Amino acid sequence: MRTIKFDNFGMPASGRVVTGDRNVRYVFSRNPYGGHGLVAVDAATGQAFRHGNLAVTLFAANWGGKKIYRKLRGFLATKFPATRNWVAV
Repeated sequence: MRTIKFDNFGMPASGRVVTGDRNVRYVFSRNPYGGHGLVAVDAATGQAFRHGNLAVTLFAANWGGKKIYRKLRGFLATKFPATRNWVAV
């Protein structure tokens, strides 16, 4: 997996790309509060626009398609076992 640099709350940040398409990259990154989680990054501007595992997973389910949603769920299940039962509504 590769890493990218992006702007997160006006601060430079970097993280590991989990998956993405031509418009959005789904990145596993350190958040400003010290933990780690998913961030959705606009590929054109490099700006983060969704933060948090649940928010990014719901965004992927609604806008990213089934393939991206399933890949994110599988990734989260390996990192955070408690998320195995999450279902996007």
